[in-house]
Amino acid sequence: MQTEEAADTEHAEQADPLFGELSLEQRKVVLAPPGPLLVLAGAGSGKTRALTHRVAYFLRQGLSPDRVLLATFTNQAARQMLARLALHTSKPLTDMWAGTFHGLALRAVRQFGQQLGLSPRSAVLDQADAVDLFAVCLHETPFPVGVFLPRPSFLQGLWSLSVVTEEPLEAVLLARAPTLLPHRQLLSKVCDRYMEKKVRMGVCDFDDLLLAWRLILSDCREARERMQSQFLHVFVDEYQDVSPLQSILADDLAAQHRSLTVVGDDAQSIYRFRGADLRALHSFSLRWPDACRIHLSTNFRSQPDIVALSNRCLLSSPPGQLLPRPPMRALDTPSLSVRPAVVQVPDVRFQTAFVLSRIRELVKNGQRLGQIAVLYRHHRQVRELSVDLLRAGIPYVVRSGQRLMEQTHVKDVLAFLRVLLDPQDELSWTRVLRQVEGLGPTGRAEVLKALLERQRRGEPLHFWVPPKTRQVARKNLARLHPLFGALRQCMEQSDAASLVGLPGRLFELVVAKHYRDYASRHFTDAASRVKDLAAFSDPALPQPVLAQNALPLADEGAKTVLRDFLSALTLGTFDSSTAQDQLVLSSVHQAKGLEWDVVFLLWLAEGYFPSVAALSENEDPLSQGGEAEERRLFYVAITRARRELYLCCPDTSPTQGTLRVSRYVAELCGETPLCERWQVTAP
Repeated sequence: MQTEEAADTEHAEQADPLFGELSLEQRKVVLAPPGPLLVLAGAGSGKTRALTHRVAYFLRQGLSPDRVLLATFTNQAARQMLARLALHTSKPLTDMWAGTFHGLALRAVRQFGQQLGLSPRSAVLDQADAVDLFAVCLHETPFPVGVFLPRPSFLQGLWSLSVVTEEPLEAVLLARAPTLLPHRQLLSKVCDRYMEKKVRMGVCDFDDLLLAWRLILSDCREARERMQSQFLHVFVDEYQDVSPLQSILADDLAAQHRSLTVVGDDAQSIYRFRGADLRALHSFSLRWPDACRIHLSTNFRSQPDIVALSNRCLLSSPPGQLLPRPPMRALDTPSLSVRPAVVQVPDVRFQTAFVLSRIRELVKNGQRLGQIAVLYRHHRQVRELSVDLLRAGIPYVVRSGQRLMEQTHVKDVLAFLRVLLDPQDELSWTRVLRQVEGLGPTGRAEVLKALLERQRRGEPLHFWVPPKTRQVARKNLARLHPLFGALRQCMEQSDAASLVGLPGRLFELVVAKHYRDYASRHFTDAASRVKDLAAFSDPALPQPVLAQNALPLADEGAKTVLRDFLSALTLGTFDSSTAQDQLVLSSVHQAKGLEWDVVFLLWLAEGYFPSVAALSENEDPLSQGGEAEERRLFYVAITRARRELYLCCPDTSPTQGTLRVSRYVAELCGETPLCERWQVTAP
């Protein structure tokens, strides 16, 4: 029987906005006492809300924001959580350590890295630049004649896995690429050369940031004690996606005060290829024996039929793959008239025709286009649909493939800004010189060598021209001098009031004085690319999360602003996109954490989803990869839908002939089917 005091407490909580919008399960998370806490949260259960309100609750109890470390896996999540926190506390949040593991690591390196001999001004390589540098090291390492190696991006990815999983390169090769084991010694030399070049160039990649933070905590006693003492509470979102290195960082940071809250769902662990390791979540209670575990098992997102589908999907998982959990419950709302549908289509033409027809019908009935998503296992599986959407005049945005920051035209312009910041940035100078028409590889190498030598001596910028250089190249090299003069003048004349818009003005200068003409001669879609670049000079763009959180450096001013801007771009904390009512095309991996009213899932056939690569992976019964991860990927896909879900199953493909329906769909259509069966017979 509830006591009068308990009843008064519950009434007060309901009247408080902090608690009034929470379920009983979510309130348990918020009110759990400080200490190790594992929140196992199913899809659509409001885990981010529960975690954010727990942080807000501690802040309202008098906790200073700078005593909080909040690690997320996307910058969008960090922005959303900070915005929600601002609604529930009047305290300024700029001192809170909130962001991705990589962003937080950069902040730690800037504050404490000098104790390891690391410069706080080190530039951060994005993934594409890291691969380019690795390719240079690969080219400089002699391999036996007749040895054919995979792409540099694949090899650099193997080295990255070795770092974040803290496993020897040989172990990674054995697990991921056993055919490369005979060349492990030469590959080790390539990796050593890669590390040496980064040190010489004064740059680091994403993995170096995490590794440096780990070394600071393990090797620098003063820094370790300061951070462990400072962070009274450590919070980690999406804990199922942490790598062993990230798991160690979280444990170390929480070691003194022992208040570590982690929120995750092992059924949504789909980033093993990036080094995510479910053992961190599954062993949490072993590492923290007094940990409390709370389940969030109410799905606030999806209609009951979709929730039932997701439960059936998990029930078919092999024993031992997932932690014990109660089945997800839907809210007590009636199911919609449109049940989840398995759509059988003869081939890809019929699949595309069905999706287009259904989208038109939905929009005609009032459905917003931006709340419709088409999901797929691989980006290549949406090519036919992309073409037909263009023909039909249906606007769409693609959320797979390269990010805008990684595309050629953006990186071309960024190279000019990077060499302003670091005149000895070899990779960026190489990209700048590639834009000099008439200058071939040999001429570029000679110009670059002379240029870097002058920069090392501290001499003014000058492009030495080899004697046999063609006249057109001489002319185009000469044009760079006034451009760099204008850029330096823009930097020097920026006062405190105008520093915020400095990166945008530099972008404008490069585009106006060079890149617009260059793009018009080299790209058929030059107008579209120039439009992309214009977004970076928009003064209305929000400041990146990194710029709000980063500690000030010794040399305030234009270089500091530019350095923060470039770091924010590299780490993804800067978003130049604008929200529009467009259909979303996305890989399932990119759709993680998002939701839409209507979801179409394509190519649900054996060999496509699950993929051939996953099915061929040699795994033991307790492995978290292979088919087991494909099942989790399917679970993530179907739980993105709020109201309507269409599972499209082609009968044939041009390359494989007759197809069998995906095993995941077959399980949903057993003796007690949870889906409608639709048969498309005409495009």
